[in-house]
Amino acid sequence: METPTIAVPMHMENTEGLRSTGQQNQHNQYNNSQHSNSKGSNIHSNNHNIHLRSAQPQIASAQTPPFGQRNFAGSERAHIAATLRKAVGPEFLAQRAGPGGSKLVYIPGNRVISLANDVFGFDGWSHSILGSEIDFCDTSRDGLISLGISTIVRVTLKDGTSHEDVGYGSIENARSKGTAFDKVVLKLLLGFNLNLLTQAKKESVTDAIKRALRSFGNVMGNCTYNTELTKKIIQMPKIPPPIYDASNIYRGEEYMEGGFKAIAMAAAAASIASESAKKMTVQQSIDREKELY
Repeated sequence: METPTIAVPMHMENTEGLRSTGQQNQHNQYNNSQHSNSKGSNIHSNNHNIHLRSAQPQIASAQTPPFGQRNFAGSERAHIAATLRKAVGPEFLAQRAGPGGSKLVYIPGNRVISLANDVFGFDGWSHSILGSEIDFCDTSRDGLISLGISTIVRVTLKDGTSHEDVGYGSIENARSKGTAFDKVVLKLLLGFNLNLLTQAKKESVTDAIKRALRSFGNVMGNCTYNTELTKKIIQMPKIPPPIYDASNIYRGEEYMEGGFKAIAMAAAAASIASESAKKMTVQQSIDREKELY
């Protein structure tokens, strides 16, 4: 028979254990409550941090994307597409002699660039030279030079849409290679360098730009390959060119009305003041020498 002395301590220990367990549960509940409050605070803080992190892409998206990744707005894109489908007016066309006494209709290079600026915007397109090659360079018995150069140009819009094509430039019977190169080599923005023949050639680059732009639509010159259409366009009356007055002509500040005269007067006044200062300095030196002696 088991003695009760063993059960009593066990019961007491269980009671104490239950009490301890109850206290522990209360302590755990308190800790859980504190942890929940802290967790809630952390969640709020984390949400705040998440909100800040989610705001960063919005700030980045507000920055202007690089060229080639700037999307056209819906209305802008629709307007450009509608304009590209139109035929170009007679004001932009020119004619030159073709084979068999025919006349070839084309758009001069300067007018094509003006068209591209009007349709795509001055910052809506660009061109790059992909390669250039001298096809031939012959010298006749008389020492005359004939030269042919081809260049590949890519035209890219601000959204990344691009077309590329090859252009050709040539000259025949030039008196020297320098004269031949002078006609076909493009004058670079930073100067004129005959050694950079692989960079750009004037006629071939212009021709390549025109051909690449033509791929975008009729208004860029593709309509000129429709002979029946161009015959009708040529017969249309041309709109008189705009009359340029002083308000439509850009001049530097020094060439504005009275500007050059004002600059000249200011320069003269500065020169007189400088001479007066020199004379005063010399006179002061003379006066000091007199005082010493």
